[in-house]
This record gives sequence, structure tokens and C-alpha cells, in this order.
Amino acid sequence: DNSGATNNGVVNANLTLSGLTQALKERTGIPYDFVDVDPVNNADGGQPGGNIRNAYLFNPNEVRLYKPNPGSSTDNNAVLPGPSLRFNPGRIDAPPTFTSSRKPLVAQWETVDGKGNFFTVNVHWTSKGGSTSLQGDPRPPVNGGIEKRNAQANVTGSFIAQILAQDKDAAVIAAGDFNEFATVEPLERFVQISGLQDLDVLSGIPEVERYTYTFGSSQQQLDHMYVSPSVAKHVGEGDYEHVHVNTWAAEEDVASDHDPTVASLNVCSKR
Repeated sequence: DNSGATNNGVVNANLTLSGLTQALKERTGIPYDFVDVDPVNNADGGQPGGNIRNAYLFNPNEVRLYKPNPGSSTDNNAVLPGPSLRFNPGRIDAPPTFTSSRKPLVAQWETVDGKGNFFTVNVHWTSKGGSTSLQGDPRPPVNGGIEKRNAQANVTGSFIAQILAQDKDAAVIAAGDFNEFATVEPLERFVQISGLQDLDVLSGIPEVERYTYTFGSSQQQLDHMYVSPSVAKHVGEGDYEHVHVNTWAAEEDVASDHDPTVASLNVCSKR
């Protein structure tokens, strides 16, 4: 939020996000805008007072929210006939599934030229706090928070499945810090329920390059991107990449404990 880690009841992050978009404009010339939903104070986990949340940065010259109707910190989003969203953007909540955890932020977008309409699901599931390293003494390794992530996979996946049940050709992108490996139960369950497909597989990223995080001297992938079948059919080699700017950087040069991931996707064609 705007006051950083100071635990003073501030939840708004407009100054933080404005600073980020201004820095991007200075680097790229693109006038990015942002949208988020403020959390309830200290209710979404992370650093006390920091009020961590999911947010979107977007280029308003290219895309805009479709019929914007922002939800609040206590509004639970839902899929309506269309398909459309009860709140746009709005958070998915299902107490106690996301208690002390970031709620997925769902949005429906349209391209400015009117040719594309798509949904995005921005996630940051429960952390792996309490986990042991893959090469540590506990066998099997402890995977902290897995029960909660299983529940979050059910809720998030079911929400997406409702969109695709109304329109099997809907363009849907789910991305973020899932805090889990692709071959472990929460993400296997998420894929099965949602009907989305893994961009790592679709774009042919070599398995040795599928990492975004370092823990216990082991490169791991906690950040993922999944897309619906209508988007998946247009994905090719080179359309998706994990940019290893932090995992191999000197400590003084590290901007985050995670690497960013970028993708180029066609959300306009349903053929």
C-alpha cells in the first residue's frame, strides 16, 4: 500500500501503482494505467501493514475493461450470463479458503478496436511457508500450505470452468504466483477443473528453463500461466518466456525473489 510496511491502517495503493506506471512510461513511452481492489486491512497475508494485493497494469491504447464495475474488498465476484462478471474487476473469495491470502482478481477486457474480448485471473495463492528444501532431511519434503492451495485450486478452477461452460471458445488467461509446482496436486487439480492448458508445455519451453524462483539452492517454478483452448491453439514456440533477471543476479541487483514471465497471446481469434 502507499505507506509500505508501516502498519497504520492505510490500504490504498494508488501512489505505489502510479509510481510504477510512471517509471514504465519513462522507460517505454507507454502511458500504462492500473486497476486493483484494496484489501481489508491486514487480511490478505504478507508483511503486516503492507496490504499486498494483485493488480493489473495495462496499456489503455490497446485494451480497456469491458463494462467496468469494480467490486470492493468484501464483494465476492461471480460469473453471470454472457458470460460476464458481477464485478469487473472483482475478487474471488470463498471463506475460509482465502483467509490471510491474496484473493484472485478477475477482470474482463476488450481490445480498443473491438476485435477481442477476454478474461484474466490474477492469482497469488497461499505461500509455501514451512516447506523444507528438496534435498533436506525430511522425506518426502514438507510442502507447506498444500491443503490450502488444494482448496484454492478448487475455487479458482471452478470459477473459470463456469466461464467456459457458457462459452467454450472464451479467451481466458490465468497467471501469477501459484506458489506450487506444475506436477503437484493443487495445479494438477486446477488444470483438471478449469480446463486450461499450461503455457510452458504449449510453447515448448525446455524443462531446464522452467524456473522462476530459487529456494535451498534449487531453481523452482512457482509462477505459471494457463490459457483456455481458444488461446492455446494459437500459441507457438517463442510466445512465452521466463526472464531470469533475478535468479542469476548479484544480491545487490535483485529487484524481486521471483523472475518475471512474459507472453504474446492472441485473444482476438476464436477459430
